[in-house]
Amino acid sequence: MKRLWVAVLWVAILLLASWAVVRAQLPLPGGASLGGGGGGGAVSSVFGRTGAVTAQTNDYTATQVGLGSVTNNAQTRAAIVPNTAPAAGQVLVGNAGGTAYAPVSFSADCTMASTGAITCTETNGTAFGSLATLSSTFLCTSWVVTSQSTTSTTYGDLTTADSCTFSLGATTTVVIRYQADTELVSTSGTSCSIVVVDSTAASNDDSCVYISAGTGHAAAVAQYQVSLSSGSHTIDIQHKLLAGNATVSWAARLLTVSF
Repeated sequence: MKRLWVAVLWVAILLLASWAVVRAQLPLPGGASLGGGGGGGAVSSVFGRTGAVTAQTNDYTATQVGLGSVTNNAQTRAAIVPNTAPAAGQVLVGNAGGTAYAPVSFSADCTMASTGAITCTETNGTAFGSLATLSSTFLCTSWVVTSQSTTSTTYGDLTTADSCTFSLGATTTVVIRYQADTELVSTSGTSCSIVVVDSTAASNDDSCVYISAGTGHAAAVAQYQVSLSSGSHTIDIQHKLLAGNATVSWAARLLTVSF
């Protein structure tokens, strides 16, 4: 009889335990239940929304996520950088007060393409002259430092010739420039230099410098422009003294040919 009562007691205990489990899962008024949530209380809504809540704009403020001192994008654009699309080739420039940027175009003298290429055709409204846009490319140069002289009264090369050779791919107008320091060796004298193109002297285009006694030095300068065909060409500067004059030397001699 005692064993029967013990069995009945265990059955009662199991029934109570089962009922407690079932009761915990039964819904209460308002949609809540007695079930546990990992130790926390039941949440009935998030940001005032119920059901399957998803994130939305303005759920958090800048301060709540640690950005309280950062201005948002819309405020920055409205206050400092305009949010309107610029025209092609415009750039952002700070205003006179230094408070904001604005897209502006280049002045009337220059334009800028959307590729960034800048083209200027004038200055202060005045178009450039032809020399301003002339590109210069050196074809050849000759540089002789040594001082050398001649007593000849006819044109010829000094001990080290002032010459250089170059080639052209098409007919081109070239500019020949020569300069040297002439020095008086004895009494007053006149030195002359002439441009020779492919063994032909430039007629009536020689440059002569007279150095009087006691002067010492003078600059010899020659410049010549000529159109040359395609192919190889040699430019030579030859020198002489006028008849009956003293010896004069040339030093620091520079010859350049460009186009």
